[in-house]
Amino acid sequence: MTENPDGTITAALNEMRDPEGLRADLLAAGVTADVSFLAPHTRCADSRFEGVDPSYGSRGHTESRLRKGVERWRSFKAAQVVDVREINIRPEFIRPGETLVLEFRDNQDAQRPWRLGAWLARAGSPVKPCTPAADAG
Repeated sequence: MTENPDGTITAALNEMRDPEGLRADLLAAGVTADVSFLAPHTRCADSRFEGVDPSYGSRGHTESRLRKGVERWRSFKAAQVVDVREINIRPEFIRPGETLVLEFRDNQDAQRPWRLGAWLARAGSPVKPCTPAADAG
């Protein structure tokens, strides 16, 4: 993980095997996070937390990036995939008490090894543990 001069954090993910290590690294950088690594064709079951914007908790939130207006949502701005193995985290979009929720799904593809679901949990909204569920997408 790299803390950049502009305040962003770049996290490289070469293997999906230490979610607690990534969570601890983010916490050391000042970002409270919940990190889950999931098997192919799974996602965390819904209703784990209360989201700060419509990107989580609405019908079809796993495809939220396709929805109109997503670029304005803070969840979208807080964490973005920048490379096949890297994400960029922008703490300026994470307010005090909020949790960055990251769900990495094994994509079974060496060219694109994982898919990322990233959301912000509202301050005061506890994030329940991930319960893997079948994902149709």
